[in-house]
Amino acid sequence: MKIHQLPINEALASVRSTPQGLASADAAARLLEYGTNRVEPLAREHWALRLLKEFTHLFSVILWVAAALAFLADWYDPGQGMARVGVAVIVVILLSGLFSFWQEARVERTLAALQGLLPSQIELLRDGAVLTVAAEALVPGDVILLAQGDNVPADCRLIEAFGLRINRATVTGESLPRSCDAAPCSEEQAFDARNILLAGTSVVAGQGRAVVFATGAHTEFGRIAHLTQSGGSEDSPLRREIAHLSRRIAYLALGIGTFFFVLGSVVGVPFWRDLILTLGIIVALVPEGLLPTLTLSLVLAAQRMAHRNVLIRHLPSVETLGSVTVICTDKTGTLTENRISVLPLCESIVLAGGVQPLDAETRSTILRAQEEMAAGGLRVIALASRHLPPDCPRDAEEQALSFCGLAGIEDPPRADVEAAIATCHGAGIQVIMVTGDHPGTAIAIARQIGLVRGKEVQVITGDQLRKLAPAQLQLALDASEILFARVAADQKMRIVDALKAKGHIVAVTGDGVNDAPALRTAHIGIAMGITGTDVAKEAADMVLLDDHFASIVSAIEEGRAVFQNIRKFLTYVLVHNVAELMVLIWPPTISCTGRRPPPACRRSSCCRSSMYSCAAARCARSALPALPATA
Repeated sequence: MKIHQLPINEALASVRSTPQGLASADAAARLLEYGTNRVEPLAREHWALRLLKEFTHLFSVILWVAAALAFLADWYDPGQGMARVGVAVIVVILLSGLFSFWQEARVERTLAALQGLLPSQIELLRDGAVLTVAAEALVPGDVILLAQGDNVPADCRLIEAFGLRINRATVTGESLPRSCDAAPCSEEQAFDARNILLAGTSVVAGQGRAVVFATGAHTEFGRIAHLTQSGGSEDSPLRREIAHLSRRIAYLALGIGTFFFVLGSVVGVPFWRDLILTLGIIVALVPEGLLPTLTLSLVLAAQRMAHRNVLIRHLPSVETLGSVTVICTDKTGTLTENRISVLPLCESIVLAGGVQPLDAETRSTILRAQEEMAAGGLRVIALASRHLPPDCPRDAEEQALSFCGLAGIEDPPRADVEAAIATCHGAGIQVIMVTGDHPGTAIAIARQIGLVRGKEVQVITGDQLRKLAPAQLQLALDASEILFARVAADQKMRIVDALKAKGHIVAVTGDGVNDAPALRTAHIGIAMGITGTDVAKEAADMVLLDDHFASIVSAIEEGRAVFQNIRKFLTYVLVHNVAELMVLIWPPTISCTGRRPPPACRRSSCCRSSMYSCAAARCARSALPALPATA
């Protein structure tokens, strides 16, 4: 059986511990075996190698070659300004590479934010005495003491609890603290058990003792940290298109340059003159101003977005926003205003005639009422009470309750969300609600804001999602109207991966620690600025300063405007380069191929003229008869 399903004494025995904790010698041996209780960063390349890679990707290589050719042309034929071109190209490469390298520091900052959620010291029992030790020294089997205000340092199983309430928002996204007790749980997943405390959560009330069963990378927190660091953050559509364009430009420049080099050789142009002409053609075809212009365009767009409550943390995401095809969004706080276990614990019900046993039929009636209230878009809270005997243990206070009634709290949709949803649909963007709320509540809110319109809406709960194979999930996403309810925040990553596998450009919102992997995996990670944790903000590409869905739509509008501006600029650059190429190759082409000079001219130096001079006139003059000599 799993540790949360075992009685207290068996749970202690399963990790070879006692209520008095471990002996110091056993703890030292386990520290050597299991390692320290901390989230280790993944082995990464040396910073110098990562910096070097920023200057050696395809477009940078093309620019380096262009700079070298410009310097070579200036050395052979000085005074034409080619050296200045080479210097400008190198400055562009350096600025672009350094900026990209600075952006890579986001992963290290995310890990630092994760580490900040774990305590530095903790009280525990060793050799039967209370000690204060560094949290990194915890090992499986340690019995720790927790009180109000403490952060939980590792995954542990409660063995004693007195009015203990845990805030799990940073790890699970739950908005309300959870009551915990030491009794065995029948839940299948330890993540959902009331006697399990997760690393990174915090104690908001009460006190308790717990035995550690997982530390460091083996905790749920460590797993999330690992996914956050290794999550598939991939190139934006802009980067991919620039790489594709770079290859085409390289092939085109080399092809045209080679053609004119061969043509010059055929018509008798000396080798060095022919080579310099070829180098000039290649340099002329490279759009040196592309990178700085793109960067400037993205920076200006980011500044405009800041005035619309959107903080851009990663510049390429500005353009990626314009390519988004799917938005996976939370409900509470993003689509709604967020103004505002909880029945199995009840054994009786309070009625007008007094307290009566809670039978199966009455439970069914209560559940139907709950479903009806949820279908009306209400957040449903069950109210219960108990008369406590004087000798009642604190960890048993929330047992054998009497059901009093249901309270429905309205979390109304934001005023302009419906218009924002309509704008998304009109722009061909699918919006998928991913929420931890009741399916009935999710559907009711979705209908109020126009997210779903048809009668047949596919709803997938977290329990159903766990049973779906990847292929089944991708097929389910073909539904025209779909939403996810009762979904744990870490399941968002599965949904994002499935959408990406279908070829979508995905934006996803999140605010908790375990949203971080999904935020990193998505093409655009969007963190909540008000309710979001530091970890979510560090993992995201952009932050909503007002937690408002309409701000996402505004950002997408800006992104599409940037995309159109980039297309116009690329058109200008390519047309400009073609014009520059024609000015460069026209005189030699006219002189050496436009008119075949007589044999005497071909033996002369007319075709060895500078590539920027018009040799045609001199070829024509050389064919004229000599003037008579004068006295």
